[in-house]
Amino acid sequence: MCCSRTGSSRKVLETFSPTPGDWRTTLRDLALSTRETALRHPAAAVVATYRTTQRPAEMRIVEHILTALADAGCDPAQSALLHRVYGDFTLAWSGMDAAFATLDPAAQAGDEAAWNREYAAADPARYPSIACSSAHMATMTGERVFRAALEVLLDGLGARIGRGGGTPRG
Repeated sequence: MCCSRTGSSRKVLETFSPTPGDWRTTLRDLALSTRETALRHPAAAVVATYRTTQRPAEMRIVEHILTALADAGCDPAQSALLHRVYGDFTLAWSGMDAAFATLDPAAQAGDEAAWNREYAAADPARYPSIACSSAHMATMTGERVFRAALEVLLDGLGARIGRGGGTPRG
């Protein structure tokens, strides 16, 4: 079991390899690997996802991210900013999901059941948007929501990179 961010970073690198020249696939795969690692080792991830170690495995991950952003056409200043946006999103979401995974099964089930119970029973006169969406809200999984949020982030990075006038490398 990994017991530090260094250990977590090494575990991520065991399941991830960049896709040269394809920034979006590289960043998507890295985020998915990070979240999967956090879910396999939730107790460690809860305390590791907010730390910066500067150790070799973490440095390799940062290098992969910055290389992907440079491949997309970012200059060094834009790469530095977008690296933090991407990294903070990925680590925060992975840590949140890991924290949920550390709850006992009854607590997890209670939280998940709230979508079917409380939201489905919401007064449509007072909460008309909830009433219209509650059946759909109940079908969302953590995986589906993470993947959708990741695609929104990648779309936003792509739009920001496009506005920056960068020219893709390679």
